[in-house]
Amino acid sequence: MKWEQKIKPNVNVPGESGGCLAYVDDGINPPNRQPTAQTSWQLAKDMKVAHPNEEPPLNVWVAVYYEILNGQWAGYGHIAWFYSDGHTTQIYDSEYGCGNRSEPYSSGLDMYNYMGWQMRYLGWSEAVDGKRVVEVVKESQQKEATQISSNQTGEIEMYLIQICDDKGKYKGRWYVSDGVSCRYVRTPRMLANYQNQYGKLNLRVDKMYSTELFEEFGGEKNIK
Repeated sequence: MKWEQKIKPNVNVPGESGGCLAYVDDGINPPNRQPTAQTSWQLAKDMKVAHPNEEPPLNVWVAVYYEILNGQWAGYGHIAWFYSDGHTTQIYDSEYGCGNRSEPYSSGLDMYNYMGWQMRYLGWSEAVDGKRVVEVVKESQQKEATQISSNQTGEIEMYLIQICDDKGKYKGRWYVSDGVSCRYVRTPRMLANYQNQYGKLNLRVDKMYSTELFEEFGGEKNIK
């Protein structure tokens, strides 16, 4: 599944330590501000825009939510802005907004270590407090883009997909696709051919999580 940015949040708004939701909300000015990050997450679930326990998509800004299980903020939850290109990750929250941190967190673990609380990742959301941040690129748009590319080059454009999972059986796997079908690259020699090590194809590379790959192509059963 492909996502496009509808609103890019402003991560440079001022914030206060402990005011994570206010910091995130101020970055997009949503219509239905909630009192806590936990209630904001519940609203996202009620609006069917939450993705519980899913890794955030790549190359777009989204809000990520956490449950706080101990300490003075237990039950209030935590929210932050997340962006990753598959190589580097940036997570911004009110600690950055208030100046306590001079740079974003580089991972969820980095944030956990900084906070010092017992926390649990809840998931990510397409919208925050009633304001949409990302949306799915419609299948018709994807096909149109593929067709335009095909018309321009006179052939179907193939590309490689590198799986960015941190763990699990799909970690590090490569697939090749023409935008309609997808198949697993089974040998290092095949991969080298696609990567132009033998002077043949030199395909571009997209990075995504296995969950995104299977959703885009209708499930693992459709991948050869």
